[in-house]
Amino acid sequence: MKKVKLTKEQEKAIQERKFNYFETDEFLIDFQYFIHSDSNKDDTSYCNEHECLNDITPIDLAKALLVGYEIEQPKFKVGDWVLYKYDSATRMTTKIIDIQYEHNRVQFENVSGWKAIHEIERLVTKEEIFWAELGREYREFRNDDIIILQGELGFKIHHGRQVSVAINQWEKGKVTGIYPAESFKPFPKDDDS
Repeated sequence: MKKVKLTKEQEKAIQERKFNYFETDEFLIDFQYFIHSDSNKDDTSYCNEHECLNDITPIDLAKALLVGYEIEQPKFKVGDWVLYKYDSATRMTTKIIDIQYEHNRVQFENVSGWKAIHEIERLVTKEEIFWAELGREYREFRNDDIIILQGELGFKIHHGRQVSVAINQWEKGKVTGIYPAESFKPFPKDDDS
């Protein structure tokens, strides 16, 4: 029987989800019900960091757990935004500016020198690119940001508690935009007044 191919992200999600179960068969039964039950189609998908599991069939998951799996090596190209493992504790979202598969090396925007291709963890989402282009960590709301909400008035973040409100609204899909504090430009004042 052939081994299943998984992405690094799927392997990590399976290990994290499987940790909650004593037996592999319990995990498979819950996975089958949670993801693929016809009666629960609208509320039965993994979300956030485990959403990559939505693309795995129960049969492929069973094969991966019982027979084994191989990690699929994605093909990256110039212009791709990726999560790069800078060192053992630091990861950064950055853009590929040059890649040489024959030498197993890649160059990133804002990172000096050539790096090994295997240090790329995965492609990043549009949301992660959005935050990286602002020069921030993923979902890093700050004081003085103005948050725009879908169909409602937005709000300006004045203190830490409002940051958690902004994150909560983001997770609910209600945030439609942000005016970052860094983009504020005050009107010039006359020296006489």
